Amino acid sequence: MSKTLERVIKQFEAREARGVSKYGTTVDRQDLEEWQWVRHAKEEAMDQALYLQRLEDQMQDRALSRRLVDRVARGQEIRSPSGAGGSQQEKRKPSGLSVWRRLLRLIAPASMPSSGNSFGNDSERRGGV
Repeated sequence: MSKTLERVIKQFEAREARGVSKYGTTVDRQDLEEWQWVRHAKEEAMDQALYLQRLEDQMQDRALSRRLVDRVARGQEIRSPSGAGGSQQEKRKPSGLSVWRRLLRLIAPASMPSSGNSFGNDSERRGGV
């Protein structure tokens, strides 16, 4: 038996033990109708689709980040995504700190402050509102 198969079998055994601990039974139970088993399977499949979508999004974000970093390293232009606007000044070849600020804005626009520094205003730094 392969080591991979052994790991999978152990995972199944651990999962069944958790199920018995949580629900007090195994899938050998007889108290559910067929449609209820189908519903359980659909719910599990929907969870799986969510997990896969999250992973796909993360992988795409990482790929975009790598491409942007590569472009910066090669000194190439970085433009705002289409439809995001941008002045002629933004379309020039950036340099220095502005490159990294623009790169961060492209990667995570919601987390970037609209103006000023990234530490918030004086009131926020002092704990005020």
